[in-house]
Amino acid sequence: MKSILKIITVFAFILIGCKSKDISKTNVISSYYSYEIECVAKNLDGSLVVKTWGSGINIESAVLNARTKVIDDIIFKGIKKGALNCNTDPLVSNPNLKEEHKSFFEKFYSKRGNFGKFVSRPDANWYSNLKKDKIEFSVQKSYELLTTIDVVGLKEYLSENKIIL
Repeated sequence: MKSILKIITVFAFILIGCKSKDISKTNVISSYYSYEIECVAKNLDGSLVVKTWGSGINIESAVLNARTKVIDDIIFKGIKKGALNCNTDPLVSNPNLKEEHKSFFEKFYSKRGNFGKFVSRPDANWYSNLKKDKIEFSVQKSYELLTTIDVVGLKEYLSENKIIL
């Protein structure tokens, strides 16, 4: 009888501990883990739909972090995860290029830098869902974000500025 009571108690704790995931909520995850970008789709114009993550103390800084990180990854790392038809090699082959053109990249990645021309912003619904949930926090959080990257335009821009040949 005691063993049946123990089994029922354990089972009750398992059921209480499990909860279904609400897919309408925005994914907020720990910011102490480095997430790789993933390619979701390749558009006919050569642009890529990419899943990226950004962390910050508020929503705006997390979005800025995600947008700069995805451009930096496409330039220097390429995309290795996600849909097979859109995995790419990095746009540059020289790993020291960022240091060699430090002033260019500092200006390029600044808050009002030209990197923003090549990566989309989240749509209004994404922001309104976060504001509706009234997410406030005092530590860094990471957000999952879908963006569209103009890879062709980015490559042309880097060529025009003699960053790549």
